[in-house]
Amino acid sequence: EKEWVVIEPFYGGSHKQLIDLLTKEMAQCDLFTLPAKKWKWRLRCSSLHFAAKIPTDHSYKTLFCSSMLNLAELIAIRSDLRNIRKILYFHENQLVYPNRFEKDRDFQFGWNQLLSCMAADAILFNSEFNLKSFLDAIPSFLKTIPDQSRPDGASMQKLISSRSSVAYFPVPRYIAASPPLRDGPINLLWNHRWEFDKRPDLFFEAVYQLDAAGLPFQLTVLGEQFGEIPAVFEEAREKLKSKIKHWGYAESRSDYDRLVSDADIVISTTDHEFFGVSVIEAIQRGCYPLCPNRLVFPEYVPSDHLYNTDGQLVKRLRYYCKYPQKLRESTWKVDLQRFEWESLKSQYETHIFPNGSQGQYNTQINSCRVVQDSR
Repeated sequence: EKEWVVIEPFYGGSHKQLIDLLTKEMAQCDLFTLPAKKWKWRLRCSSLHFAAKIPTDHSYKTLFCSSMLNLAELIAIRSDLRNIRKILYFHENQLVYPNRFEKDRDFQFGWNQLLSCMAADAILFNSEFNLKSFLDAIPSFLKTIPDQSRPDGASMQKLISSRSSVAYFPVPRYIAASPPLRDGPINLLWNHRWEFDKRPDLFFEAVYQLDAAGLPFQLTVLGEQFGEIPAVFEEAREKLKSKIKHWGYAESRSDYDRLVSDADIVISTTDHEFFGVSVIEAIQRGCYPLCPNRLVFPEYVPSDHLYNTDGQLVKRLRYYCKYPQKLRESTWKVDLQRFEWESLKSQYETHIFPNGSQGQYNTQINSCRVVQDSR
């Protein structure tokens, strides 16, 4: 009998990484997924899809899903799931998720997540920043409702807070086979999604300034692509072609590890980061981080790796382009142990199996039944 069911409407990127790790380490589950595309429609409509897919004859004690699922809709349709433990995991939250144009913000996305919180027994956030920004935004978000149907923001905030805690995204430990041999011009890394909210325009503007100053550097551009790709990527590929060491998605994990390990500095210019898997992976592989002094980064990036303005970022990069060996010979450390699975496993087990029944299944690795719709 499967003890728990896992539902992921957006099975890609960090969502997939988390689910793959949990279902490997904590067996005896049923896993239901949809591919990582059309995220807006996943958030709107996937509950009905999964209501039809999940078997009615089950012995589930726990349901685990991401906030891409409208959990309230699912359990309204499937009354047999109401009395089991329901865990909602937030990789990102729609109350403060940046929009290119504020007028395009869809109220329903944030509303769905609030309803899911009301239906959940435990709500997990991947960082303190994600949790705090979500709770802080509830009163102002609800003020957009025009009349007496508006819920009391303070009461909803208090209830959701009482069910919420931080469960950091677990990052696999990385041990290099051998130390990377970095030489030549400084190698700058972009390994984030190719989307507008990551602000590639700011990243490439900084790099253009280095190029215009005649400074030596190399450029490695990695990352996944979903939907519309910002035009700045094609523009930068042409303008910076003499500097490019690698361009495009790494098709294998070994290629990704090698390319990231060869880089010197990982740079973030994002407007949106609730955790920062790509930055943490780069730090694990020896990249010096330069990140904005906002969002989640002050939670784990030391202050001397943070910048407050675009001008400060360019100034730091100019220096390292001129003196790459000073960076390569410097001693610096970012403590990432708290994000490793070995540090987080007991916390996840307690949330998913509060009665401790998981112990008898620890040896039954990969015994999850997987139902994935490929559409």
